[in-house]
Amino acid sequence: MLTLAIDSSSSSCSVAIMSNGIISNKVKAHMERGHGTAIMPMIQKAIHESNFSLSDFTSIAVTIGPGSFTGLRIAMAAAKGLAITHTIPLLGISCFEAVAQRVNQADRASSYDLLLIALNSKREDLYIECRDSLNEKVIPGGAINSNVLFLKLKKLIDRQTNIRLIGDGGAQLLENAPIDIYDHLKFKSNKDRNIIIESQETYLNDEFNTIYQSAEKLQKLMNENAGVVIEVKKNIPTGSGLGGASSNAASTLVALNKLWRLNLNKHDLIKIASSIGADVPFFVYGKNASGEGIGDKLEEIKTTSKKILVIKPNIHSSSKKMFNLYDKSENFVKNIALNKQNSFWDVFLNQNPNIEEFIFSNNLENKINLSGSGSSLFIYYEEESDIDKIIKKIPRNWRLFFCKPLQYSPICNIN
Repeated sequence: MLTLAIDSSSSSCSVAIMSNGIISNKVKAHMERGHGTAIMPMIQKAIHESNFSLSDFTSIAVTIGPGSFTGLRIAMAAAKGLAITHTIPLLGISCFEAVAQRVNQADRASSYDLLLIALNSKREDLYIECRDSLNEKVIPGGAINSNVLFLKLKKLIDRQTNIRLIGDGGAQLLENAPIDIYDHLKFKSNKDRNIIIESQETYLNDEFNTIYQSAEKLQKLMNENAGVVIEVKKNIPTGSGLGGASSNAASTLVALNKLWRLNLNKHDLIKIASSIGADVPFFVYGKNASGEGIGDKLEEIKTTSKKILVIKPNIHSSSKKMFNLYDKSENFVKNIALNKQNSFWDVFLNQNPNIEEFIFSNNLENKINLSGSGSSLFIYYEEESDIDKIIKKIPRNWRLFFCKPLQYSPICNIN
């Protein structure tokens, strides 16, 4: 069986000669446009190089989508014209099926738990299909918003799931992936009393950030020379109101208390933490809690059973700026009635009218909350159906995180 295969559904245009299911020759070119001009010369070249004529072929296969509307029409028109002219059977092949078969021929099915095919649609949505290791479709093929896809995947995967991602939409998909988010800090003793912070984030390489301040305060309690090299890899977005700087400061206090054998109790560490920042004691405390005073009076409270959707808009919110504006906020007049416990709401919305428009246009004023001084927002939910409509309306360049509340922080495991 000799097959002429044609595909121009994406930014690549390709022609292949297949003999009994095995590719004997192929011609491929990457192009954003110009498929219509290139397709016939590519077909002629592939046939000529293989020493065949069109009358030798028993079938012509062409991809039928999903993919570029114009590209698909070009390939199907060429294939249909040749099939009719030379009386050759014409086969329509799904792009998803073609990709899946290629993967399964190259790899054993047991090499992955889920095969996620992501094809670029050149729009906000992606063409997605997901199959299990038995090649059964667990998410049927179609156009889908990446945020909605992650919600569907959340029901199928856990930390042990091995996912094989393939397709020209993979990079776009990963850019919007909601993943576990944390900063990585590594501490190593340094005998010359220097506190050295190594990070690709240049703003961390000075004496004013909370990590350095925490190390310096503990260092003053040492009776002997003690320094430290702290490697920092930032993942938590800055200016997001997610407590990245405060949690890093708390982690530094707890880690160096152990590394330098200071044997300070939690009460002592919280007292030091309160001199660094109002949120730092909470992270040292390591439990779900309510805080009073300057953040040093903490009382454990029971974690909600609800899940949390965290929405990170594509903006940076400076805590220092927000506090300064909050001090002057009595001069602001807002025609909104948000029933919120976060005092920064009015100031934040005044500075970010696009966020205010998003909230009210989607009737979220009684559902959504502000994290810290912004810019992250969060919504409590119980069932995925509660947030399906919201997710579909979230701008593509905003990030999402699906969270489960914890009663105790992992920092409690550091003794």
